[in-house]
Amino acid sequence: MLDVRPAQYWPEDVPEAAAADLATLHAAIRACHPVSFGYTDLSGNETARTVLPLELVHPPQGVKLLAWCEEREDFRQFFVRAIRDLMPRAGNFSADRLALLEGLVEKETGRA
Repeated sequence: MLDVRPAQYWPEDVPEAAAADLATLHAAIRACHPVSFGYTDLSGNETARTVLPLELVHPPQGVKLLAWCEEREDFRQFFVRAIRDLMPRAGNFSADRLALLEGLVEKETGRA
C-alpha cells in the first residue's frame, strides 16, 4: 500500500536518506516530539511542514516517514531523502500516539 504510485515516479538519481535525519526521526518518534522540515514533493513543489512523526517504513524506493501533518490536518507520507532542514520541536504527543496510529491504519487500509 505504501509504494504503489511513488515507486513508478520517483527519480532514480536522488540520494538515499541522510543518516543524521534518520537518527533525528527515530529519536522524535520514540520521544513523541513534533518535527519541522522543508520538503520537496514528487512534482518538485517545496513546502514547509510541521508533523507528528509516527513511523518509518522501508518500501523499495526509499525510507518514508508516516506522520500527522499539522498543515494539512491529515496523515501524510514523506520520503526522508526529500526532507531538508529537519528540526525537533517542543511538545509531546504521547497521549495521542495510539489514536493517531489507529487513524493511520484506518486511512491506509480503507477502514472507517
